[in-house]
Amino acid sequence: MVISAIIICLFGLNLFAKELKNFFYSFSAPFQRSLFMAGKKITDFVGFLSVAWELEKEVKILLKENQALKNEITSLKELKNENELLKAALGLEQEGFQVLPAEVVIRNVSNSFVLINKGKRDNISEGMAVITSQKELLGRIEETFEDFSRVTLITKKGFSFPAKIQSKEFTALIKGKGNDGLFFDLIPREEELDVGQRVITVTLGGVFPKGLFVGEIEAIEKSDLIPYQKAKVKPFLNLNELNSVLIIVNFSPFSSDY
Repeated sequence: MVISAIIICLFGLNLFAKELKNFFYSFSAPFQRSLFMAGKKITDFVGFLSVAWELEKEVKILLKENQALKNEITSLKELKNENELLKAALGLEQEGFQVLPAEVVIRNVSNSFVLINKGKRDNISEGMAVITSQKELLGRIEETFEDFSRVTLITKKGFSFPAKIQSKEFTALIKGKGNDGLFFDLIPREEELDVGQRVITVTLGGVFPKGLFVGEIEAIEKSDLIPYQKAKVKPFLNLNELNSVLIIVNFSPFSSDY
C-alpha cells in the first residue's frame, strides 16, 4: 500500500515537474535578481577601492617626485645665487672693495632693518656698509651678535647720509622716510634735476664708501620761495626679492666715483 502511494507521488511530481519548476523560478527569481545585483555592487565597490588605492599610491609617488624636483630647483637657484654673489664679490674686489657674503634671515615690514647671518664670529663690526651684488646700497651694520648682525636700512625714517647725482658735482643729503622711501634734500635750487637720474654715495661725511648706487630720481619738488629743492628717490633695493647681500669689510679710499 505504502509502495503504491510512493509510486503515485513520484508519478504526480513527474507529471507536474514543469509547473513546480516554473513556480519555484517565479518565486525565487526576484530574490536571485536582488542577490545578483547586490553581489555586482559589492564586486564593483571592491574594484573601486582597489583602483582608488592604486591611484592613492600613484599620487603619493608623484607628490614625492614633485617635492624632490622642487628641492632640486631650490638647490639650483641657491647655487646660482651663490655663484652670482661670488662673481660680484670678485668684481668688487677689483674695484678696491673687500666683501663678505651673507644671507638675509629676517626682514622688517616697516623698512627699517634686516637681520643677516654674519656677526662677531665673522669679524663683522658696527658701521660696515651692506650692499647687493649689483652694488646697490642696502644699509649699514647697526648692531652685531655672535652669529648675526642687525642692518639698518637707508630707508629707515630719520636715517641720512650725503650723496650726489651721478655725473654731477654737487652734494646733498639723502633722508630715509620709512615706507615712503627716500628723499634727496637740500639740493641747490639752480641745479637741473631730471626724473630717472641715478643717485650715488660720496666720501663726504665718511658714512659709506663712494660710488654705491642709492636709487633714482622719481619726482622733483621745487619752489621759488625756498633756496633749496628736493626730490623723491626710488631705492634700488627690493626687500621682497633680497636673499643674499655683501658686507663691505674694507675698501680703498681711491675707488672710482663713477
